[in-house]
Amino acid sequence: YVCKPSLFIDSQQSEFYPGNEAVCASETAFIRDTQEADGSWAVNWSWADYPEEWSISRNWWKSDLIIKNLRFAQAMEGPLNA
Repeated sequence: YVCKPSLFIDSQQSEFYPGNEAVCASETAFIRDTQEADGSWAVNWSWADYPEEWSISRNWWKSDLIIKNLRFAQAMEGPLNA
């Protein structure tokens, strides 16, 4: 796992945006390319030792990913067409 630009940059007005336009565009393209048909993004981890808890928590994590990805992509380019 690595830190993505969206962890530090929340808009084009961020003080960290200048000089990082290309990496922000790359993350935005990645977000658009990996959005699933239902509008969500895959959760790429699991809690193998807690299957019942994970079935509930996975949906919470999907919601977190949806909100973060949509906010970043919209801040960089405008609304996604899901």
